[in-house]
Amino acid sequence: MMLSAVVLFAQLLQAEPVSTAPRPQWWAQPAAVVGVPNLHKVSHHLYRSAQPTPAGFQALDALGVEQVLNLRQYHSDADEARGTPLALHHIRINAADFGEREIRDALQVIAAAREPVLVHCLHGADRTGTVVAVYRMVCQGWSKPQALAELIDGGYGYHRLFENIPAFLETLDVEKLRGQVSGVGCPKAEYTPTYPHPPDRIAR
Repeated sequence: MMLSAVVLFAQLLQAEPVSTAPRPQWWAQPAAVVGVPNLHKVSHHLYRSAQPTPAGFQALDALGVEQVLNLRQYHSDADEARGTPLALHHIRINAADFGEREIRDALQVIAAAREPVLVHCLHGADRTGTVVAVYRMVCQGWSKPQALAELIDGGYGYHRLFENIPAFLETLDVEKLRGQVSGVGCPKAEYTPTYPHPPDRIAR
């Protein structure tokens, strides 16, 4: 019984397999920077990644990123980023149990920044993916199916264990949140990408 439970838990923790379908050009694009795993450029204003190393923080400074938003619960970036001019922000998010307040606060950090921002958690998949999905909907005018498709199928490592994430995004009041955040980094529906065929996959 114990072995079966361990196997089931390990299966739930597995990241979503990378899709073999062509990657839409409007999804965040991979970027190779030493010390910054799972790095992707979301827009000219926003990058996403897993936890950067000290060398990674130095590289981010050279890349032009000026602010870093950390979504991890118990880990500060202060040590790794020491010696860089990066402005550090920390919004603690539990991937299995979070609400609109934490996501709104994270989005406001991005919206208020005048310089490029990196948002990260440990893996750059679930918490980071949630914040980016909300950014897509609130600031860039994406639909919920479009944002969810990128979150789940974008190859960032989404974990099926966190079924609460798609459920949260599906019920999010986007218009309400749009009225609660402001700043040059959130230009309110800057553009809406067009899918050749609207995605019919919302969650799994």
